[in-house]
Amino acid sequence: MNRNPIIDQTGSTLADPINELYGTNSVVNHSQQQPQPSNGKSIYASISNSPSSPPLIGRTVRTRYVCIGGTDCELSFQPNMIITNVRPSREPGWLEGTLNGKTGLIPLNYVEYID
Repeated sequence: MNRNPIIDQTGSTLADPINELYGTNSVVNHSQQQPQPSNGKSIYASISNSPSSPPLIGRTVRTRYVCIGGTDCELSFQPNMIITNVRPSREPGWLEGTLNGKTGLIPLNYVEYID
């Protein structure tokens, strides 16, 4: 299947970047394998798997209320404590962070971001 030419505002035909990268047969049928760049690595690889990607750094929060953890995976804390390395949790309404060397779940509405 041929792609239509790309025309700029002046009416000139521009080079098709897809054809330049992958050749004129770059249109992929879902039953075909996805195109690969010349280095052999998938263009669909996850960015987080890249060795040059920086590690995810969590934020810092201050606790607003007393919280007694209901399970071992929940943090217990008093008001005005600082929790570090805070990031979203898979659980809706919860965060995950570290307090006094222990990492656990934190109710989102019990804290305020300070950074």
